[in-house]
Amino acid sequence: MHSSPSSKPKLGLLNLIVIVLSIYVLGALTIDTVYKLPAETSTLLNYIMCVFLSGILCTVLSGRKQSKIHAVGMD
Repeated sequence: MHSSPSSKPKLGLLNLIVIVLSIYVLGALTIDTVYKLPAETSTLLNYIMCVFLSGILCTVLSGRKQSKIHAVGMD
């Protein structure tokens, strides 16, 4: 399957979710590094980052699973 040279890659929902979650995690890491936060706040921020990173991983793996299904023709 060949794509035409004029076709542009589209920004899908999966890509948008990954971008938003990545920006949040980078911002949280920056805030935690630059400012001296209380231990409880820093721990909570780390837990939230773990949840968001898990969400990014799940969305990426979900998109990869769907693309493999479409590639095999099992949709």
